[in-house]
Amino acid sequence: MAWAVTAAERRATYIGSLRTDQTGLACQCVCPACGGQLQAVNAGKSLQDLPAGKSLRPHFRHHTGQQQDSCLVRTSQLVALQLLVQEKVIHLPAQTSRWTVGGASGQMYTGTATSAGFAARIVERQWVDEHEAKITLDNGRVVWLRLFGTTGVGVPDSGDGVVTVQVDDPEVATWPIEKILQYAQLTGAWMCWEKHWQDSELEEQARMAAEKEAQHWCDQIPPDLDLPEGLTHAQRSESVLHWLIKGILEKAQYLATPDFHDTVTRYMPDQDRETRGVYLEEKVYRISNARLEHRLQGVIPDVICTASHGQESMELMIEVAVTHKVDHAKSARIRSLGLACMEIDTQRLGKSGRTTVDELRAMVLNHTKNKTWIFHPEIENRRRSAEQYLAEMYAEQARDLAEEQARTEWLRTLNDEDLLQEYLQLLRQIWAGHTPRDSQGRMCLPTDLVNQLEERKFRGMDATAITVKRGLLWMLDAIVNQTAQDSPVALLEEAMTASGPIRLESYVTIIGAAINMYAPPVTTDERERMQKLRGIIKQSVALGEATYTRTTQYDRAMYTLFPLLQEPLQTNKGTQEVASRVRLQRHMQQREQEQKQRELQEREQATREREEELRTRFDEISLYYGWMPREGWPHDLATTEKHVGQSTSRNDIVRTLPWTKVLESAWQAREAGHTLTQWLQAQSPKSVYDIDIRLRLLQSAWMLHKKKPQRVVSR
Repeated sequence: MAWAVTAAERRATYIGSLRTDQTGLACQCVCPACGGQLQAVNAGKSLQDLPAGKSLRPHFRHHTGQQQDSCLVRTSQLVALQLLVQEKVIHLPAQTSRWTVGGASGQMYTGTATSAGFAARIVERQWVDEHEAKITLDNGRVVWLRLFGTTGVGVPDSGDGVVTVQVDDPEVATWPIEKILQYAQLTGAWMCWEKHWQDSELEEQARMAAEKEAQHWCDQIPPDLDLPEGLTHAQRSESVLHWLIKGILEKAQYLATPDFHDTVTRYMPDQDRETRGVYLEEKVYRISNARLEHRLQGVIPDVICTASHGQESMELMIEVAVTHKVDHAKSARIRSLGLACMEIDTQRLGKSGRTTVDELRAMVLNHTKNKTWIFHPEIENRRRSAEQYLAEMYAEQARDLAEEQARTEWLRTLNDEDLLQEYLQLLRQIWAGHTPRDSQGRMCLPTDLVNQLEERKFRGMDATAITVKRGLLWMLDAIVNQTAQDSPVALLEEAMTASGPIRLESYVTIIGAAINMYAPPVTTDERERMQKLRGIIKQSVALGEATYTRTTQYDRAMYTLFPLLQEPLQTNKGTQEVASRVRLQRHMQQREQEQKQRELQEREQATREREEELRTRFDEISLYYGWMPREGWPHDLATTEKHVGQSTSRNDIVRTLPWTKVLESAWQAREAGHTLTQWLQAQSPKSVYDIDIRLRLLQSAWMLHKKKPQRVVSR
């Protein structure tokens, strides 16, 4: 230890302040913790005076017993206390007060208040005992200094401050004076306030900070909010949130309202479902004259105010739903008042976890996803308009269906000719640019008759080529009734050349039949032109070309409308079926001719190849073979035949020939001086095989001589 306490004055003494004559027990010092006698070791000597590595530095040690950590700690505290008292200036630490309040949710909020630390000049000091001292500062304040963990004998006045010196590091007892003062004064790490003259003021500030924090998180229970006993934390939080939102709305100057979208649905007489949208856009209203819990007839809304947007102004009720939303009964009472009512759902505020007051205000005033309309007069007006629109649509469709049903029943009473005449009459009105009406005087479109025509097997009558102006029906009607300015021949030519608005080439045979059967007046030139056009059509049809051939799909409808066409249309002349057969027949004939031509070419090719093979074989025979001279054996034909008959079996290939006649012919040719090649050619062989089998026969008869080919020398 570098410090001890004098036995007489109980004052701390530093080992470096002793003289050499105070070595050992002469120092008259004791341990402040255990009270044991201490010896001064190497007192009055500096480190330079001591032999290196052999002597201990100056220190105190217990005369008897062992030194404990508690001895070092108590010595450190006492030394620090004494040095602080002896200083002219003391550095006092800051004082901090803490206060905790509970929120409605059960969350705890802590507030703090701190006074500034300061340095003050000591003008008066007084030792109370060895563990406690009292100093007076230059500002008149009295500060008591106590060792940590001790009980002082003095009693501080109410305005005094008490600072505890907390030194618990045994090593401090080994420090010199300067180091201890540096830590004690500059950092204040060894001192803390046990009592401060601003404690009450700091506690109030800490309490206000804690309450402000709870209020910031929307968790403070307002003084004027009377909560029943026995509520859970969640119920208390909901009540506070409800109270805060009403307070925000009461002071609000504007409020964003949500949009609304719904559909009105009704099934029409044809069982199709029709819908009509009902929409209300988002708006920002100016808010004024807000009243809380204002009683109305049968309803006490949380807030009622005047909401204005442009020229629009209305009374607006606002319900704040924390746990219980507006039920059907209350909604019905609100509707009966006819006032707009909006509900704010706190569970859809758009933020999980705790919410600050500013966030809550923004979500209540600016956000719309957490709001719904319970009732709005404009929504009801738009809903009624949508329902009225669908009701009118229903009535109109019901009338149309009734008319259509009556028309259908009437059409079913018509025979085929009358039905087709109705159809043609409607087309005539459209061609003339008039609104089509049936013979009953009702508005009717040609398409309204298509289903009836389909049921009677008149299919495809709504095709454009049939119904359009200058289409097939228009042309037939113009030819039969002579209603067109164009001549019938010009109409036929228009159909053939596809120069009109629609292609009618496949219907020219019907148009030509109408001209022929109904004989409209034509000039001589037109008659001649007609004959040429008919010639072109007949030639094309005869060749099986599809250009002017017709489908029979419309034949029955055409001759039902125009009876004179029945005879020509009931024949198959000019139909696609006949043309198809003609094309098929021509195709088969062409294929047959092509097949014959291929076979002829193949035979000619085979003949050429066989003749080439025979010529090649004759050349080889002329070069390599000749007659065996007669002087050899056998010497006559009979002997030759006998020899061949004995030397060949029945299965030998030479037996496939009339070999005796062949041998006779060969014998005669040799006798006559004909060459072997000449004789073979006279045999008219069909193939090389025929030649080779005869050569084998001659070889068996000893009549064939194999030559040795001569080398040809070129010069």
